[in-house]
Amino acid sequence: MAKWTDQQKMAALAMYAKHGTAATVEATGIPRRTILRWASDAGIVAQASSEKTSEARAVSSQQATEAWGDYREKEALLAGAAASKMRRGIAEASDASNHLLLRARSIAYGIMIDKAELLSGRATSRIEHWAESELDTEIRELMTEMQNRTRESGKTPLDDMADEIDAEIDAEIDEDSLSVDELPE
Repeated sequence: MAKWTDQQKMAALAMYAKHGTAATVEATGIPRRTILRWASDAGIVAQASSEKTSEARAVSSQQATEAWGDYREKEALLAGAAASKMRRGIAEASDASNHLLLRARSIAYGIMIDKAELLSGRATSRIEHWAESELDTEIRELMTEMQNRTRESGKTPLDDMADEIDAEIDAEIDEDSLSVDELPE
């Protein structure tokens, strides 16, 4: 014969659903594990228990977020202070002309600045997006045209410019040249 009647079981499950495990155990004297087994078999979830759990999770999450914010703020200040020390160390290393030390301290300084920015919630990188302008398009088209002409003629644009300059020089020489008849005796 069962230790608990169906009527006691139904009353305990109803109480469990409304008030949770602890209140049901205290009011009925039925062991906690028995109530939880009955509830699991029946697919019943304690309303008070789930509300308390959700509330506890929300409070816990909020506390964790606040704790992380406090920690992050302290770490950002420490990283900033360390960066400040690194900056002074960079000046000392550059005065001493110690290139390896200067390089190491400069890298460490950059890392500390980056971490301080990250911990304080600011951006640590910058991404730029730009649209191609009309000038960029025109430059690209002219470069393509120049490459095509070079392929067709076998001459580079510099060769063409040199030929033009040579022609101009030859024309100037022809204009300035004296004829044999004009030479003094």
